[in-house]
Amino acid sequence: ERGAGGAPPRAWAAGADAGPPPPRAMIVPPSRLRARPAAGGPPLSAQPRHSAARPAGRLGQRTAGEHGHRLPATMGFLLGRRLAARLAAGRHRHGALGPGCHARRSRSGIARLAAPQGEQEADQGKDDVELARRFPFGLSTRDCPARLEYVPRELVDDHTQIFYAMINDTDRNDFYWHALRSCDLRGKLVLDVGSGSGILAMMAARLGARRVVAVDENADMVRLARRNIAANGLSHVVEVHHGLSTEFSLEERADVLVTETMGTWMTCEGIVQWCEDARRRLLKEDAVVIPARGTQYAVLIESEQLERLFACRRPYRGLDLSAVMELQDTVSNLWTKRVGIKPSDLVYRELGEPFPLMEVDFSATPFSALPAVLETRVPVKAGRVTAVLDFWTCEDAQGRQLSTNPRSRRCEPWAYARDLAWGNGLQLVGEEPPPPQPGAAEDDDPRWHRFPDRDALPGPGPVMDAGDLQLCKCACVYYGNGGFVRYGDQVQFREHSRKELLDPLNHVQASGCTLFVAKGGDGEPWGADEPQVPAPFDVEDDEEVLVVTSFQAEQRGAQHRLCRG
Repeated sequence: ERGAGGAPPRAWAAGADAGPPPPRAMIVPPSRLRARPAAGGPPLSAQPRHSAARPAGRLGQRTAGEHGHRLPATMGFLLGRRLAARLAAGRHRHGALGPGCHARRSRSGIARLAAPQGEQEADQGKDDVELARRFPFGLSTRDCPARLEYVPRELVDDHTQIFYAMINDTDRNDFYWHALRSCDLRGKLVLDVGSGSGILAMMAARLGARRVVAVDENADMVRLARRNIAANGLSHVVEVHHGLSTEFSLEERADVLVTETMGTWMTCEGIVQWCEDARRRLLKEDAVVIPARGTQYAVLIESEQLERLFACRRPYRGLDLSAVMELQDTVSNLWTKRVGIKPSDLVYRELGEPFPLMEVDFSATPFSALPAVLETRVPVKAGRVTAVLDFWTCEDAQGRQLSTNPRSRRCEPWAYARDLAWGNGLQLVGEEPPPPQPGAAEDDDPRWHRFPDRDALPGPGPVMDAGDLQLCKCACVYYGNGGFVRYGDQVQFREHSRKELLDPLNHVQASGCTLFVAKGGDGEPWGADEPQVPAPFDVEDDEEVLVVTSFQAEQRGAQHRLCRG
C-alpha cells in the first residue's frame, strides 16, 4: 500500500541514515508494494494503511485496518453495494456466510492485528482466497433453490463446467475399472486420493477390496461421496475422510493407490507430489499405483480454424485490420475448455511428430526429478505453425491407455465430455518482430527517458526490487505512475505525471541514481510508431525447429518458445 513517510533517494546518495532498508516486495498485488519508512519514524506496521489525502480502496477491497477484514474484489461486484457494505463492516449475522466464513473473519480481524505486517498480509491473502472459495451460491444469484443456498459457488461451477462431464466420460471410467480389476483386489487395502464423487473407491469395493480408504480436501464432496457410497450399499467397505492425503495417516499401509488427479496439463493437479508422499508414508513397498506412468506431449500444428479465431491478418472488403495483431497473445498457454474450443472437432494438421516433454513413473519418479527447462529439436513439414498443442497419455501396468490426444477421441461418444473435463493446452505461435532497437542495452529502452544521476520530486512512494528492470517498468505502467528512480538494487516509484517528472525545474542532483520516465501514458500511446505485429511462422520441408519449453512452478503448465534451427 502507498503509505505516508519515506526518505528520498537524495538521502541515500548522500549516505545519510535513512532508516531500515525497505522490505523486498513483489509486483502484484499492490499490497506487496511498500512505502519506505521515514528516518526516525514509527515502524511500517504502525503507520496508517492510507494517507489522509488518499481515500480507502473501492467497495469490496477495504483494508484490515478499516473493518477488520477485507472482501475479495469480486464479492463487491456480486453482492451489490448495500449488502457488500454491510458484510464488509462486519454487521452480518453469524451464519450468513456460514460458520467457516465467520471464523475466518474473526481470525482476520483479531488475531492478525497482533501479527507482524508481512504475516498479516500473507494471512489476509489466504483469507481472501478461502472466502472467495466458500462464497455461497445463494448470495450470488436471485431465486436460488434452497438446496444450493449455502453451497460454495465454486463447487457448483466446478460441477457444471467439469465434473459432470468427467463422470460421464465412459472411456475414462473403463480405464480405471480394468486397471483395478487386473490387480486382484481380494483382501487388499486400497487408497483413493482425490476421491470426488467416490466412483473409483466404489469400483475398488465392487471388485473385491477388503477395505477402501478415500480422501478428499473438499468437505462438501466428502459429504456427497458418503451418500453415494451408502446408496450403493458399500459403507461397510469404503470410508471417506476429509483433508489432504499429505496430512493423513493410515494404521496399515495400502496395497493399491488409485488417483485421478491429472488436469489439462498432466501434472497441474499435483499427481506427482501426491504419489511421492503416499509412497513414502502410506503404501507398501510393492504397492500398485494407478495410473502407473504418464507422458506429457506437445505437437506443432497448422490450423485454419485457429487462424480465424485468434488472428486478424486477412482484410475485409479491402479494409486492413492487421494493426490489432500487435495484441496477439503468443505467450500464454490457453486451455481449450476455457476459450470454448472443442479439440476433438478441431481441424488441424500435424507438422511434425508429437514429442515428449516429460515422462513420469508414478511408482518411482520424485517431484525434484521433473524438468525446469527443456530444449527439443523438431523436424517439420512445410506449412505454417499456428500453435503448439499439448496433450498427455497415461497407462496402467498392462499398457492400457488414457489419453487427451484429440486424435484418439474423434467421433467417440465420450469425446465431448473429455473436451470439457480435461481439454488441451494450446499456445499460439508467431515470429516476433525485432525489438525497437536491436542490441540496445536494457537501460536504453527507447520507450523510456533515462536521466543518469538525477531524481525528480523526491518523496514517499512504493519501493520494490530492481533485480529485473523490465518488471519494474511494467509495474510502473500498471500502477499509473509517471516514472521511478533506481538506486542500487531498489527502485522507488514517483506518484507524479510524466510532465512533472520531465520538467527540469523539478530535477535534483542525485549521485548514483537514475531517473526513468515513461514516454507513453497520460493519454499517449505506448510502443513504436509502427505496429509491432508477429509474422506467420512458416516452415519448409525438413526444416528443424527448436522448441524451448519452460515449466511453471509446481509443474502446473509450461510455456513454449520456437526458434529456427
